Amino acid sequence: MEPPKNCKQLRGFIGAINYNRDMWLHRSHIMAPLTKGRGAEKKGKNGKRSKEEKFIWTNEMQDTFEKTKALIAIYTISAYPDHNKKYDIYIDASDYQLGAVLIQEGHPVAYYSKKLN
Repeated sequence: MEPPKNCKQLRGFIGAINYNRDMWLHRSHIMAPLTKGRGAEKKGKNGKRSKEEKFIWTNEMQDTFEKTKALIAIYTISAYPDHNKKYDIYIDASDYQLGAVLIQEGHPVAYYSKKLN
């Protein structure tokens, strides 16, 4: 995965990570440099971006991006279900989409998402 090139891509990456937010500890602390930069590119009243508000990808953000990718790879590896143990189901729904994660002993077993028409 390539680093984000603008605020929209950065917000998309953060959103994907937040989908799995219950999977790993200290996520918000680790991702602080990324979340601080997600709103950096805003249009002014005239509709143009000011030079001070352009998206800037720093070394700290790159380090955080790499660390986040490594952590999410560790924590989101699905496991085989054991039908003799309890499951936890996390669900989310809106007017536009549905999502769910089936978890057993703190590890994801299955994911589900559906965009609504």
